Amino acid sequence: MATPVYSARFLEGVLSTSASASYAVPDGFRAVVHSFTITPTTDVGATVGLGLSGGADFDQLTLTTGATENSARSTSRYVFYAGETMVVQEGGLGPTNVYVGGYLLTEA
Repeated sequence: MATPVYSARFLEGVLSTSASASYAVPDGFRAVVHSFTITPTTDVGATVGLGLSGGADFDQLTLTTGATENSARSTSRYVFYAGETMVVQEGGLGPTNVYVGGYLLTEA
């Protein structure tokens, strides 16, 4: 039997300076992060980390002041299991738009 796959937007919105946001993977599911994107709301740059609550950081995106790009994106396959919480943390440079999306898989 095939495992149902759902596209999911885990986190989306503006993180204020030094703020964090989280998504708890529901019981019976596994989350696979495929896209992690940041877009600063000011021209001072941004640094945002993606990681496991209470655990390791998986990825960090940084845009410096005066960068020619207006956003940074990471395509990956980070896996979070049922009951785990993914966290994004803004690094103190200023408000930043953040998007974390991927797939929500049912566990057999």
